[in-house]
Amino acid sequence: MRAARCAELINDVAYRPEWTIKARPANFTDGPDAGPSSVVVSFLIKTVNTARECAREGYAERLTLNPKNILDASPLDSVSDVHAVIMAMIMELELHEAREFFRVKSDDFNAPYHPHRESGYEAWSEYFG
Repeated sequence: MRAARCAELINDVAYRPEWTIKARPANFTDGPDAGPSSVVVSFLIKTVNTARECAREGYAERLTLNPKNILDASPLDSVSDVHAVIMAMIMELELHEAREFFRVKSDDFNAPYHPHRESGYEAWSEYFG
């Protein structure tokens, strides 16, 4: 699939409130991984700070995340292929956030699966591979 068509299909996707998904064909400024069939997929996610102290206080601090991915559109043959790839990106982001939000109140709001800590990666790998 051509990058422009892929970006068009991605820009037609809606997810949940506070999430925006945008795409555009990549260009030379997008780095060495961007080729002629590459698409830059950007997520704008309004959420809260998941730090332990924020968890203790009820997540009052708001913030915006802006993760980006480079997608190679060339192996995608259909609208369903594009949708599946975007859904996989969403699931990866949701899983990452879930691991940050999962906390044990009786253990001083510890996050045993936190993806930014080595202990969180080890605990996650032990149970989920």
